[in-house]
Order: sequence, then structure tokens, then C-alpha cells
Amino acid sequence: MTLDNFEKTFPANRLKNGLAYFRKGKVTNLEEDEDGDWFATVTGTEDYDVEIYMDQHKIHETSCTCPSHAEDNQCKHVAAVLYAINHEKDGEKARKASAEIPADILSLLDNLREKELRSILKIAIKGNEELADTVKNCGNYLLMCRGTNDLSEALTEKIDQFQEDGAIDKKYLPDIIRIANTYVEAADNHWKKKELKQAFDYLLAVIDVLSFEAEFIEDKKGALRTVIRDAFQLIDKICTKEDIDESVFELLSDRAFDSAADANFPLSHYELHWIDLILRHHLVKDRTEDFIIILDELLAANLEKSAEHARLLRMKIDFLSMTGQKSAAMKLVEHNPALANEKEQLLLSASGKNSEYKIIKQKMLAELELARVNNDMKQYADLQKLIIELM
Repeated sequence: MTLDNFEKTFPANRLKNGLAYFRKGKVTNLEEDEDGDWFATVTGTEDYDVEIYMDQHKIHETSCTCPSHAEDNQCKHVAAVLYAINHEKDGEKARKASAEIPADILSLLDNLREKELRSILKIAIKGNEELADTVKNCGNYLLMCRGTNDLSEALTEKIDQFQEDGAIDKKYLPDIIRIANTYVEAADNHWKKKELKQAFDYLLAVIDVLSFEAEFIEDKKGALRTVIRDAFQLIDKICTKEDIDESVFELLSDRAFDSAADANFPLSHYELHWIDLILRHHLVKDRTEDFIIILDELLAANLEKSAEHARLLRMKIDFLSMTGQKSAAMKLVEHNPALANEKEQLLLSASGKNSEYKIIKQKMLAELELARVNNDMKQYADLQKLIIELM
């Protein structure tokens, strides 16, 4: 494992939490000794000491005083420190790179106005396809994420005002909820004005910030989670009732996939909200296999007889059916008949070719004829398709 590829070896949820810790400034006292080894403190539910033993960019060993590290040496605190080390090294590279730019050029760039810099960039882009692609891709991404990032930072700054000794006292919870609710209300107002991108910016800011804060401050009634649930419900309403612009759809899809396996909340309170959105609004796009992997990982992590496990299985069945993988979906139904919906119960019954099958078939043929007589073409097509599956 190296600094360049550690993200490929860590579980996705621990990477996400580690990155959140790093961005929130939870990594302190970062130091490198003369042997190239790194030491830091990471603030979580308490302060944890992290050590990274390295040779150049190769990571030989890690240690952390948290309980999770003892299991597989890949806790979120180690991930946070690795992100911090990369950031430190990137800063060194940037400083070296800037030092190589002649002083008079740096001075010129500092003194030029934005309009003048844009003019220079336009000249440089002409005939330079590589630069044009970089500007296009980076520019579109930055524009798409600008609103959410700005609002998340603003909300975080407001919440940080309630910190005492690096932690937020629960007595400030009503104030935090009040601020978060104003964001949800702002999103609703933007939606009413058909300003969908702005509405999603506010809602994603609430979800991003509060999902992290809830790990540290949470009352017994789950008030923070209630606000997040309201934000998810509003996203669902907007997606149900509006035609979403392709760029906004891309942003929402990416955010859903990044968050579907997040460990900040218990499964039923956070990850399932995102999975529900993915299924209800077809946010999968061309990442069918990735989504199956996410569901399988979550299924493996939850007890088979738990409500969460049953709900995840039902989601997987729906997803397989939605993507045309009906054979795989029915295999899951056959092994978990209690989860079968009405249509799947018919198919299970038909598969046995028992006496009940004949009754069901005759009943459906009668309903098919009735739909034809009533000229209900949608009902006719649905019944015809189901009868073919039964046979």
C-alpha cells in the first residue's frame, strides 16, 4: 500500500469518514520524523493517536489507539491522517512548482484582473485540445458543486460557533436544528420558483453537514436525523414532480453513490435514504454492477433476521427486476418467499404448476378479456405480460 493507492485498499465508508475528519480539521499535531514516519492526533468521540510508518511513499505499518484499528488496521482515523499527509505533500509540490515560476510572472498574475486572466486563458486554449478539455471538465464540475460546497461551509461555520473545547454541547442542539430547518425552508422556496439546482444545493448541504455532526451530538429523539429525513423527503418530492436537468441528475447520482455505504449513521437512518432515492428515481445510470456490490456489502454487514436485512433484500429484488435481471430476482424470492409481492407470489405459485395455478390462470385470462372489452390498453398489456411469465 502506498500514499498514491491507499484509497483502493480501504473500505469506501471508512475512506469517506476519514476524508470528512480531515476536511473538518480533526487531524492535528501532524509531524514527520527524520525517518519519514508520520504521527498525528485525530479527534473523534475522543482523541486517538495515529502512527504511519513509511519508506518514501510506501506504507509499511499503521497504528491507531481506536478499537476499530485492532480489527483490520484500516480505521477512519488512519485514512484521515493519510489524506492529511497527501495534502501536506501536495502543498510542498505546489510550493516547489510556484518557486519555479519566475517572480515577475507571479507578480503579473497577482496584479491582473479576472477579466484579463480570462482573456489570456482564451488565447491559450485556442489550438490546445488538452487544455480545453481540462478547463471544460474542471469548470463544469466546479460550477455544479459550487453552491453545495459554499452552503456546506457556511452551515459548518455557523455550527462551529457552538463549539467549546472542540466539541458541541447538546444544549446548542435546538439552535443547530433551527439553522438547518431554515436551509430546508430555503430549498422549498427555491423549488416553488422552479430553481431546482439551488434547492438541491441547500438540501445536500444539510445532509452533508448534519450526517457528520450527528456522530458527535445527538439527542434521544434523533432530532438531527429528523431534519435530515425532511431533506431527503423534499429531494424525493422534487425528483418525483419535476424534470431534472441532466447536470443536476449527474450530481445527485454521484452523491447518492458516494453516500450509499456511509457509516456515520446506522443503516436505517442514512444509507437507506440514498438507496431509496437511487431505486425510486433510477439514479444508477451505467453503474448497475457497482450498485449490486453496495447492496451485497450492506447485506453482509447486517444480521440476516434483522429488519434492515429484509429491507435490503427487498431492494435488491426490486433493482434486479427493474434492470431486467428477472431470473436472478426470482431466485432471491424463492429463497425468501416472505418478501414476495403479489406478482411474485403468483409466479412462485405458477412455478409449482399446482391446482392453484390453473385457478390463477383462468382468473387472469378473465381479467385480460375484461381489459380488452373496456379498451384499457395499459391494464391489458400488463396482464398479458404477466400471463406470459406465468406460462
